[in-house]
Amino acid sequence: MNDEGKMRFILYFIGPLECVFDLSLVSLSVEAIIDISATYISERNIWFLYLTIVVCLPIFFLLLMVIVWESAHTFRGVLNTALVEDILPAVATVVLLVLLYLLARRKASCLNQEQTFKAKLMVTLSLCETLGVLLNLGLYLAQAQIVLDDLMDSLMKVGVCCCYLVVSPGSLLEPHVLSSLHDKDRTTTNQNILREEHEVQGPLGPQDFR
Repeated sequence: MNDEGKMRFILYFIGPLECVFDLSLVSLSVEAIIDISATYISERNIWFLYLTIVVCLPIFFLLLMVIVWESAHTFRGVLNTALVEDILPAVATVVLLVLLYLLARRKASCLNQEQTFKAKLMVTLSLCETLGVLLNLGLYLAQAQIVLDDLMDSLMKVGVCCCYLVVSPGSLLEPHVLSSLHDKDRTTTNQNILREEHEVQGPLGPQDFR
């Protein structure tokens, strides 16, 4: 495969796949925000929104790169398009990360366990994605070898899987991750109720087991 064929493979295959992965996190964050904000949207419209973000945007960038490369063969134009394709999901991830965290923290007392899990999951996933973007940016500015960029991408994707295991209900680390999203008032109230019930009933004696 010559250099032009390698360039086509990177632009037309690798680039869109990475864009699909990044935009999947964006769409899942949007879904979590919609769920937490108690905005009703039918499941059909949720799928339509997901496909619009995850499928239509990468296809748009792919068509744009095909037009630029096959018509003018200008590397700078393709590079600018690829940079926009990478920067757009990164900026959206950071914005949705802040919005989701603030919204989940403000509505902590109204969220059920599933909503809290989704909020913590998407916040941790977005943090991992943001860290990966910053590391890749640092490597790019340092003009490091491209293998280091691939290594950082691989580690970031492993970190995404680890985030799911860490924040899953029942895991050892879950109570300590983003504890600010827990409803402390509700937990304190439940503890007070249990304490009052114990004081009213008194300690258990042998006659209670007859």
